[in-house]
Amino acid sequence: MSNGKQPDNLGREIEREVRQTLDEVQAAVREVGEQLNQNENIRRTVQEMGSAARSGISALRRNIRDGLDTARGEMREEMKEAREDVRASRRAAREDIRGSVDAMFEGMGVQSKQKKKKRFKRVDYAKKAKSMLSSASGYLIAGGVLGVLAQANAMNSSDDAGTLVLGFLCATFLVSSVVSFINGFAMRRAAAYQRILGGRAYCTVQELAKTTEKTKRYVRTDLRRMIRTGKFEGVYLDPDASRLFSNETAYRLYMAQEAELAAAAQESVPAPEPEPEPVEKMTPELVLPEEPDEPEEPTVLEDCRAFLRDLRDQQRHITDAAVLGETQRIESETQNIVSWLEKHPDGAGQIRRFASYYMPTTLKLLTTYNEVTPQAASSTVAAEIQSDICTILGTIQTAFQNLQNNLLKDTALDVSAEISALETVLAQDGLTGNAPFQQGPALR
Repeated sequence: MSNGKQPDNLGREIEREVRQTLDEVQAAVREVGEQLNQNENIRRTVQEMGSAARSGISALRRNIRDGLDTARGEMREEMKEAREDVRASRRAAREDIRGSVDAMFEGMGVQSKQKKKKRFKRVDYAKKAKSMLSSASGYLIAGGVLGVLAQANAMNSSDDAGTLVLGFLCATFLVSSVVSFINGFAMRRAAAYQRILGGRAYCTVQELAKTTEKTKRYVRTDLRRMIRTGKFEGVYLDPDASRLFSNETAYRLYMAQEAELAAAAQESVPAPEPEPEPVEKMTPELVLPEEPDEPEEPTVLEDCRAFLRDLRDQQRHITDAAVLGETQRIESETQNIVSWLEKHPDGAGQIRRFASYYMPTTLKLLTTYNEVTPQAASSTVAAEIQSDICTILGTIQTAFQNLQNNLLKDTALDVSAEISALETVLAQDGLTGNAPFQQGPALR
């Protein structure tokens, strides 16, 4: 019996161990499944965190992009406002400079119609004439075709309305052709005047009439009409219609010289002498202490010398070679004027206006030039002011030179009159080689 029970016990033990093993395997399997489920949850959590991170990054990018766009817009507005401020400052500086220049020309006797100089581009009037004449030919052809169609429609159809429309269009094109022909021929004459004028500052109306083979009266009338109607732009005709100027600067300088000559001629007229007052009986009067004399105003010669001193002081601060050259030429012309005035003190009236206005205005411009020099490298407004002053200095130097030439012309006239008088006396006394010797009144 004992031998029979041993196998049963062994089988039960084996069965029990197998079941324990199976239970351990099932527990291990369940543990592995739970771990797998936990890994799946972790994966899902990681995916959700990744999605959230991507959404946050996208939102952050959008916020950064919006912020940059807003900052760019604000920066553009600030830059736009800064540019407007710079332009306004530049315009104000230009107006100040041009106001000084306009005031200078007004002091010469020339009234400026516009504070801001209007610059004209050089117009190709030959090209405009060719274009207008071509348009006139086209209008003429179109009008002729429409006229033929209107006549054919009137003969072959009873449509009166169509005939009237065609006739109206024909008349419109013909009128346009006539107007274009007139304007084209006017542009052709303007091109001829422009070609004769060339690059010069002015030419005489007599030269224009001779070259175009027209009368002076016709050329004067034609120029006045074309300038008045705006067909000939950028040119100026002097009041007596004897000269045509190619730019406003030359025209103003000429008018200034004419005003100077007129003022000098008016000042040279002697004033009437006062009539002597009747002598009255002397009566004793209370003698009052004399009041101190007021300081005398500086003479024209003293003003010119003071201008030379101040001009040399301003030259010490100028570093630009071109501007320094212009001021040195102005100094040379002024020195010549001073030398002439020292020899001809009676001619101070011809220089008084120059010494009282032109010279102080020139010093004011040079002072402004030196004041803005430190900011010229960093400020466009200061650089623009210096450029405008440098441009006008050439015109001022020309004015100084023209004044000196006018003074020398007066001296030449005096010398010519003296020579003519001397030749006349010598001829009357028979002391020239052109006639046999005769005993003059002085020898008698």
